Amino acid sequence: MGAPSNSCSYRLLAHQRWIKNTMTNSWQERRTNCAKK
Repeated sequence: MGAPSNSCSYRLLAHQRWIKNTMTNSWQERRTNCAKK
């Protein structure tokens, strides 16, 4: 693995991307649920 700083920044970037995907998925699910009702 590369330098600790690089791996840390990469991990942070991946974590932010994961949070963004999770928020987008939950928002889409909420919208589809409202559409079903």
